[in-house]
Amino acid sequence: MPMNGHALEGADTFIWTALIGQWKMAMQTMSVIVVAAPLAILLGLILGIGAWKHRWLK
Repeated sequence: MPMNGHALEGADTFIWTALIGQWKMAMQTMSVIVVAAPLAILLGLILGIGAWKHRWLK
């Protein structure tokens, strides 16, 4: 089964990151994004629903 162009590009990026010695920094950044993005979405959703339902929250 031939590799998709995006899969190959992703693999190249991971290999290049490891080769230039930035693996640890890249994984720390990715872990922050993986945690922060869902939390920000959840908080925004909760505040948005709250503002929609309660006039005093606006």
